[in-house]
Amino acid sequence: PGMKILIQTFRASEQELMLLAFFLGLFSVFFASLIYYAERIQENPKNEFGSIPIGLWWALVTMTTVGYGDVVPKTLPGMIVGALCALGGVITIALPVPFIVSHFEMYYSH
Repeated sequence: PGMKILIQTFRASEQELMLLAFFLGLFSVFFASLIYYAERIQENPKNEFGSIPIGLWWALVTMTTVGYGDVVPKTLPGMIVGALCALGGVITIALPVPFIVSHFEMYYSH
C-alpha cells in the first residue's frame, strides 16, 4: 500500500512536478549563461567555464544543491552568481513541496 500511495501522490502532483522541471531548466539556462559571462569580466587564467553547456552542468548541480565541486567559479562576479544560483535553486525546489505534501496527506489518510 505504501508504494501505491506514493504513485497516486506523484500522479496527483503531475502539474507541480512539471512546473518544477520547467523552472529548473529555465533557471539552469539563465544561470549557465550568467556564469559563463561573469567569469570573463575579470582576468582569470584558471577559468573552467569554457562554454555555456559546462555552465549548464554547473548550474544544475548548484541549483539542486549537489555541489560536486568539479567546476567552481574563481572570480568575485562568478561567486556572486553562484550564491544567487544556489539560493534560486533552493527556493525553486521548495515552492512545490507543500502542494506535493498536501496530496500525499490526502491519499495517506484514505
